Amino acid sequence: MAQFILVFTLLLLVSMVAYTYRAVSEEVAYITSNLRTQSHGLANNLAATGGSLILARDYTAIEEMLLRASSAEGIAAIQISNKQGRLFGYAKKDGNKGIVIDYDTLKITPPGRNEPSLLVDEDQMQVWQPINLGDLIGWVKITYDLGMIREIKQRIWRNNMFVALVILVLAVLMISLVLRKPLAAIDRYTRFAHELEDGKGNTVKVSTSSRELRLLGEALNQASLRLHTQEEEINTAMTDLERLAEFPEQNPNVVLSLSADGNVQYINPFGITLLSAAGFGPEGVHKLLPRDHSDIVAYCINKQVTTRAIETDFNGRILLWTFAPIKNQKIAHCYAHDITERKQAEQRASEAAIEQRSAEAASKAKSSFLANMSHEMRTPLTAIIGFSEALLDADQGMSDRVDSINTIIRTGKHLLHLINEILDLSKIEAGKLEIENIEVDLFDLLEDVCSVARVQARAKSLGLEVDYAFPLPRLIHTDPVRLKEVLFNLLNNAIKFTAQGVIQLRVGFDASRHRLIFGIIDQGIGMTAEQIEKLFRPFVQADSSTTRKFGGTGLGLYLSRQLVEGLGGSIKVNSTPGRGSRFDFDIDAGERAGRNLITERAQLAKAVSEQAASTTVRYRGEVLVVEDNQDNQRLITLYLRRLGASVTIAENGKQGLAKALRKPYDLILMDMQMPVMDGVEATRLLRRDNYTKPIYALTASVMTSDIETCMNAGCDGVLAKPIDREKFIHVVAGYLQPLATTNELPQTMESALLTAEPDLVDIVESFVKKLPTMVAAITELCDKADWPELKEKVHELKGVSGNLGYMHVTKLMEQVEFALAKSSYIEVKGMLVTLGQMEQAIKSGFYRQRA
Repeated sequence: MAQFILVFTLLLLVSMVAYTYRAVSEEVAYITSNLRTQSHGLANNLAATGGSLILARDYTAIEEMLLRASSAEGIAAIQISNKQGRLFGYAKKDGNKGIVIDYDTLKITPPGRNEPSLLVDEDQMQVWQPINLGDLIGWVKITYDLGMIREIKQRIWRNNMFVALVILVLAVLMISLVLRKPLAAIDRYTRFAHELEDGKGNTVKVSTSSRELRLLGEALNQASLRLHTQEEEINTAMTDLERLAEFPEQNPNVVLSLSADGNVQYINPFGITLLSAAGFGPEGVHKLLPRDHSDIVAYCINKQVTTRAIETDFNGRILLWTFAPIKNQKIAHCYAHDITERKQAEQRASEAAIEQRSAEAASKAKSSFLANMSHEMRTPLTAIIGFSEALLDADQGMSDRVDSINTIIRTGKHLLHLINEILDLSKIEAGKLEIENIEVDLFDLLEDVCSVARVQARAKSLGLEVDYAFPLPRLIHTDPVRLKEVLFNLLNNAIKFTAQGVIQLRVGFDASRHRLIFGIIDQGIGMTAEQIEKLFRPFVQADSSTTRKFGGTGLGLYLSRQLVEGLGGSIKVNSTPGRGSRFDFDIDAGERAGRNLITERAQLAKAVSEQAASTTVRYRGEVLVVEDNQDNQRLITLYLRRLGASVTIAENGKQGLAKALRKPYDLILMDMQMPVMDGVEATRLLRRDNYTKPIYALTASVMTSDIETCMNAGCDGVLAKPIDREKFIHVVAGYLQPLATTNELPQTMESALLTAEPDLVDIVESFVKKLPTMVAAITELCDKADWPELKEKVHELKGVSGNLGYMHVTKLMEQVEFALAKSSYIEVKGMLVTLGQMEQAIKSGFYRQRA
């Protein structure tokens, strides 16, 4: 029995040691094999995914990838570096802190060869995987802690040895005490021990025949449970590794594998989902790829190079592709990163930057404009106030007074022009610019414009020529105010930027298209192409030095283009630096413009003479002026009384209503905005009471809606404030009765000097003979618009005629001098018509006196 027990004991010990050694070896080999497989799979996936991230330097994505991968059981650290070993990411497990990103280690030493490698020692296993995208760009290093395997080996040895010892002791006791039952139990336990490697967590029936066998049975059951737990832990670790190995399956970007012939070897679920959303199946994968993807894949595989940064647009998504060949295989991996949001963000950022620059430029331009506008408005105000105060100087002569008055008028009109520019700009920006279309005398309009422009040109010693390309229409249909504004702006610019020479205004007519064509040509400073590009922008002049040197608001040309387009035309400019500029524009003259053509200048001169001769007509009639402003009352009364009309004043609409109902007037001039009762209400009440006499509105509000309000109330027309004197006189005269004209002269004029001193007949006769030549010279100067020379000739005639007793001529020449001083050239022409009549009367009177 003792020998048997000894042999049995030895056999049992050898058996337990062999079994344990075999179990440990198989378990370690199994775990190590799985770790090797899973580590290579994980390393391959990390290398495949990390390649594009390294190229994009997306460190955040690398860290997130490492954090997810490091959570697997057994992984101690994962490092991704470039091919020199410089780290891009380093995740490791740090005790209770869990997984952390380590920034202390900046570099690792890669293997010498560009191929995967595995280094195993007692404590750890290191997996090196190269990251190849055509060429080596980096390394993935995964470090596994093999302490788990060592603990498993120790635990198995410890447990099994413990079990073996227990079994040995119990067996000896059992054999010694009860051989059969112990042997049966041992046999059962032995069989169960052989089944432990299945790891199913089963238990063996514990023998109660002895304490030792019971303990041995319990120990075997505990060992079975521990082995089952260990297997579950290993399976969990294997699942984690398998999940990492399936990383492309979970990747939120498109991952493809294409063969050299273009066949799809693999497409991840995200790619399939993306295609399905657009109504395509996996066979429609070419819709995702660039059009020349076959050529790209073939090139990558044949050349073993990686092709990156190829963008495609698929179903509203922007995909950035990378094509990477697999070494020694006819396959290329294709990775598409969705950069739609980034592109949209870049676009929004670009647009925001452009808008910000535009807003800053606009703000700067408007600030500069306001400062410049302040200067432009203060300058005429300074002249108006200064010359107005100078008029109060009792020692000031008539010539100086006239100059002061002309300066005030000129600067006041300039100030009005500035205000109109600002108002026009606000209307244009609000889309409320209104264009009239009425019948206009083209030559009257041009004369109005040129009379003002000549004064400006003469102040700079410049010439102003009007070149009429006959035939031209006498009457056109357009907006005269807007057309004048365009001509004023362009002529003013030409004069402003010209130091010497002549300004030309050319006027032509295209009868086939019913279009008037204007050209303004100067010999000024000219412009470069870059400066021309800025011309028609609001608040902007050619360059900053232009404002400092020449002044201006920077609105004129912008408004001119808007107005020309509103008049149905277009404007263009040609310029040469240092040689001058030419602005050409055309407008729609109306379909009836070709029916009344002026074919030669003689017809034009006759029409002007007839107009000039009519300026001296006086009228008879009664006018009621309903106006609350006393200054306006005085001005309107002055105009009316010069025409010969009698004037009645009412302070408000209520007074005007009462006076009009008591006595009918030839004309009522009704201000629209007044206290007590405004003009609209007063006009409406007058019309309700059947007042039929004409009523004209006086208003500073001249928008179409304001004019319609006045007309709907019962007004016959509207006169705008500030009052245009010529238009005012023209409108008012139409409702008054004309009287004899002031140019009706006696048939003969005798010399007061010859009556008193008959012996001086030779001197008087010499004057009478020279008079036709003097009148012809004066008339010619007037036709040429040579106003300075004309002024000298008129002054000469005034003195001679006065000395020789022809006081009618002297008085007329004084009136001509005054008209010249105030630049009223139409009046000058009318007076010179009277001078021609005087010439004949003087001849008749002289020959009768001499006889």
